[in-house]
Amino acid sequence: MRGDNGILYAVVSWNTFIDTDLNELSGIALFDRSNSQLVYSSNEDITSAIPVSDISEVISEFEFQKNQYLAMTIQVDSLWLVTTFIQINNYLEKPQRLGRITLMVSLLFIVVSASIIWVLIHRVKKNTQELEAAHRDMLSQNEELQRAKKVVEAHSLKLEKELATASSMQMKLMPTEDPQFEGVSIAGFCRPASQVGGDFYQYYKRPNGRLSVVLADVTGHGMEAAIPNVLFSGMLDNMMESNVQSIDLCTRLNKSLYRSLDSRTFVCFSMGELNTKNRSISLTNGGCPYPYYYDLSSKSVRELAMDAFPLGARKASEYSVMDLTLDVGDRIIFCSDGIIEATNEVGDIYGFDRIRLLIESCCKQELSNRDLIDHLMTDVDSFRNGQEQEDDQTVVVLHIVE
Repeated sequence: MRGDNGILYAVVSWNTFIDTDLNELSGIALFDRSNSQLVYSSNEDITSAIPVSDISEVISEFEFQKNQYLAMTIQVDSLWLVTTFIQINNYLEKPQRLGRITLMVSLLFIVVSASIIWVLIHRVKKNTQELEAAHRDMLSQNEELQRAKKVVEAHSLKLEKELATASSMQMKLMPTEDPQFEGVSIAGFCRPASQVGGDFYQYYKRPNGRLSVVLADVTGHGMEAAIPNVLFSGMLDNMMESNVQSIDLCTRLNKSLYRSLDSRTFVCFSMGELNTKNRSISLTNGGCPYPYYYDLSSKSVRELAMDAFPLGARKASEYSVMDLTLDVGDRIIFCSDGIIEATNEVGDIYGFDRIRLLIESCCKQELSNRDLIDHLMTDVDSFRNGQEQEDDQTVVVLHIVE
């Protein structure tokens, strides 16, 4: 080709010189390095807004027609400065939308949380006010209860004193110590189930020179039995001053008590009238457990069976007398049903056989009347094993001595 003149064009891709991917959102511009004049632009409209810098790889931001662009100037091994640019609106809108959504969700969460917190605070405040009101009411009620308690305690104390006085007066109706009679030793014991009770025992010197031993048990417990008991004691004491026989005495007492007591109240009664000169005894019983008789000659105990209605139970009751001659060492033991019917924790009762065997054992050992009573009550308490005493318990022992 020597001697020919002409121009040779070679078309190559921009990627040969610059590693960039152009699309509708991006572009490229070439500037003369010496005077920063535009040589070429892929988007001529945007050329005036493109910043030009001769510093290699400088990233800058510019705005054109309300769109945001990023531009970077690259130095190549030529006379040109190459600037690439890209629209970044699409890249910014999504994060901005996400930011706005996140902000709105956050604000909504804050609003909902604040509403919940307000409701909770309102409820707590309301509940606190209700609790404070309830506390004030409780304090007021407590003060009223304390005042009522003091009134009840005062009344209880007064009642206790009255019951103690009543108990003291009732116990004075019974012997305070064992009496001394020629030819006979007597001991008795009464333990009410409460402060006052319906059991009663006493000894009387009769105008005919004889000695009467009486044990009585009014139906019921506590005050309902104590008042009829006092009434009966007065009637009995008055009649004992007269020279009336045992059967007549029981008949008269029965009629008087039938008139004075209600239909549910009556008096179980057991009496022994002893002639100390010939050691004979006349026994009468109406409703009480049979008296026990210890015969020293046979060293055995048996029950003396006598049946009749309690005093005051029927208007026209009949009573009988059992006459018995005693020897030195013989004993008669009277018991109320509170001892016989004492129960343990499983509901078993002390019973007639158990008391008979214990009396027999104590008499064979020649224990004194007082020791016999102590052994009996200790055995009853051991049998109950802590079970509450439900009825009055009374025992009287009559012992013929030299």
